[in-house]
Amino acid sequence: MFSFRNRYEEMESYRRKTNFIRFLEGLLIGNLIGIIVGLLLAPKSGKETAADISNEAQKWIQKGKGAIPNMPDISKLKFAKKSDESNEDIELSDEHFEKINDLA
Repeated sequence: MFSFRNRYEEMESYRRKTNFIRFLEGLLIGNLIGIIVGLLLAPKSGKETAADISNEAQKWIQKGKGAIPNMPDISKLKFAKKSDESNEDIELSDEHFEKINDLA
């Protein structure tokens, strides 16, 4: 059955989503304009700025490559920790279950 309340809620949900998308679009456009203006007004020449950007990008790439070999070890440690926590939770729930059975 048609309900004005449901229709209002649908429209309100759509409005919120639309507003959020517009906000993100404005944020993206504002950032792009800021980058372009910053590059145009930079005190260095275009070649120097491009070289600086390239050097920074290479630094970040090297940092990323240095972190990747450690990922399996980090993942194993996190998995082991979560596994231990899960086992403790299972043991605790088993104890509670036994106490409940003893009371019944």
